[in-house]
Amino acid sequence: MRLYLLRHAHAGSRSGFAGNDFDRTLTAKGRAQVAHVESLLVGEQIDAIYTSAYVRCAETVAGIAAAHGVNVETRPELLEGADVTATLALIDRCASQATVMCSHGDVIPKVLRRLVSAGMSTDTPNLAHKGSLWILDRDDRGRIVHGRYERSNFPDD
Repeated sequence: MRLYLLRHAHAGSRSGFAGNDFDRTLTAKGRAQVAHVESLLVGEQIDAIYTSAYVRCAETVAGIAAAHGVNVETRPELLEGADVTATLALIDRCASQATVMCSHGDVIPKVLRRLVSAGMSTDTPNLAHKGSLWILDRDDRGRIVHGRYERSNFPDD
């Protein structure tokens, strides 16, 4: 089954936000990025959605969940600063279902580096721009063997 690894969409700058960073919400640019990701997933099988508990992550996957009739579950393995070994263990536990996981810019590149080290092929470096999506394919044994990067056509973060 496929894994969709999604970095939360644009939510403004951390330094420009007066409140708790946990509560930072998506900007108009972020909502446009979400719409692009949602368009990529139309017609795709989605069995589960896991996300970091940060508001910007929950907002990033809300429309995907609604469109596919799937509940969203927050997972500590996807939080900023999460231990990549724990994140990879979560990925392994989801091998039998098509899953969307939404996380942060410090977690996703580490996960990708480990997947490449374990044999995943890709033509793209381990990028993780805001609002970007990695489409990861598994073989019949559940191992992730190929990754394809999708990014909306917005200026850099």
